[in-house]
Amino acid sequence: MPRADDPALTAARGLAAFWVFVYHVWLSIGPQRLLVPVGGTVIDLTPLASVGWAGVDVFYVLSGFLLWGAFDAYASRRADTLGVARYAERRALRILPPYYAQVACLALLGLATAWVAPPSWTTLALHATLTHGFSYEHFQAVNNVWWTLSIEAQFYVALPFLAMAVRRFGWAAVLAGGLAAMLAWRVAAFDAFRAAPVIERVWALEQFPGRIDQFLAGMFASHLARARQGAAARWRETIAGSARLHVALACTGPATLLALAWLLHVDDFYLRYWDGHPWLYAWHLVAGLGIAVSLHAIAVRDGAATGASMAPPWRALAALGLVSYSFYLWHEIVLRWLSAWVKLHWGAATLPALGVNFALGLPLALAAAIAWFALFEAPFLRTRARLRD
Repeated sequence: MPRADDPALTAARGLAAFWVFVYHVWLSIGPQRLLVPVGGTVIDLTPLASVGWAGVDVFYVLSGFLLWGAFDAYASRRADTLGVARYAERRALRILPPYYAQVACLALLGLATAWVAPPSWTTLALHATLTHGFSYEHFQAVNNVWWTLSIEAQFYVALPFLAMAVRRFGWAAVLAGGLAAMLAWRVAAFDAFRAAPVIERVWALEQFPGRIDQFLAGMFASHLARARQGAAARWRETIAGSARLHVALACTGPATLLALAWLLHVDDFYLRYWDGHPWLYAWHLVAGLGIAVSLHAIAVRDGAATGASMAPPWRALAALGLVSYSFYLWHEIVLRWLSAWVKLHWGAATLPALGVNFALGLPLALAAAIAWFALFEAPFLRTRARLRD
């Protein structure tokens, strides 16, 4: 049964956060090729850094996977109440206190220092309502990563309505409708912004309707993991009883993401991707399906894993996953400030600068995340726990 406190799923969250961090380390110091000589050949490791933004794909699928638990019983007609008020209260306690605290902190820094651009009243209003993602002028204002939180918030609002749709029309209709909505949105958005700069095309295509397929993939994988009978229950038992099958399915997501990452770099394919290539409409869908398969396999494994029973690297990732939200909020800001100093001493887009940016940026971002977690996450998580009990 999928649980938000499952250490394996927490480690998956930590791995996604680390990959996004690596991307921002690489981007903030200046994009460069990462070529490693091995024997008589050279291996291009650039995709491991340049496609680190795909960690966001993991977060979207994982959100659908974990949050669907609040509505699966209702959508499957095992319960008659939707429980929206309790769901909304728990989401607000989980997301808003650390976020609002950072908005206030950065607003004050913007007014008092040159570290952050001073926000306008419009910027503050849009961020206070999590609607900044709708505005191209504001979706990356102040903190570049906040735009994905706006998309997550749209999913939080849509989730109860998706549960009602599943209850009334069934999974096949909802999944087909979601796929159609994603394709229609991305086709229309590309057509409307084909002459715009790439970053504006990114903003338009990556809105919630253009990524709804990934949230739905996580939701459906969660539903299958919770099935009490039928083919889904039998398949779950098969996975739990076969170590090889479990490992193979758990590796599906990472293997899919790595393959897609290298795909973007074959013959500089990423230069053509945003020009309307067919993969523009399928890349995130394929990634989401692979991630959903992995999350399902992790959740239905045989036996209850604990943090202590995991290998040390996975324990470290689980620890990062625990503070991943605060890490998400602070890492890009920390790297932005740090990289300005690093480039002065080691140059822009150089390998030494990249190494220094990573070596200093990781502990600094972790320190900020741990402090923010202790101040603005942990107290409200305890409140959520009391609400659940």
